[in-house]
Amino acid sequence: MNKKIILLLLIFFIQHCGFSPIYTKNSQTNYFINLVEINGDRIMNDILNSEIKRISNSQAENKIILKINTSFEKNILSKDMKGSTSDFRIILNANFSVEQNGIKDEITFQEKHNVKNLSDIFEQKNYEETLKRNFALSTIRKFNLELNSRQ
Repeated sequence: MNKKIILLLLIFFIQHCGFSPIYTKNSQTNYFINLVEINGDRIMNDILNSEIKRISNSQAENKIILKINTSFEKNILSKDMKGSTSDFRIILNANFSVEQNGIKDEITFQEKHNVKNLSDIFEQKNYEETLKRNFALSTIRKFNLELNSRQ
């Protein structure tokens, strides 16, 4: 009986200790993002566009004009004895041109991944698309944190 009371009190105090997840504050944005231009890789751009619409607050007074340029590079790192490629380096870039209150700024994110060449071309292509999606999602989270830190 005492263990149940202690457990109940412990749960009650932990729940009211002031803990809140880090993204709770950042999900409530106080800016409207006007995406005027987006260039580069189609897969990354589609995800970035949809996520920007999701985080943008159309009722906010603070307006941000945004241009995005993304790129995807696949460079050969090594070849096997036959001369076919065995390792790649994938470089993903996202450049955000932000204009807010007449002030222009550039925010750039880059990730590099070394990848072994898969024998199945379909699997290789799916893996590269997964990398692009993950990069786009992590980039928009970082971008949102950057915008919130400026407020």
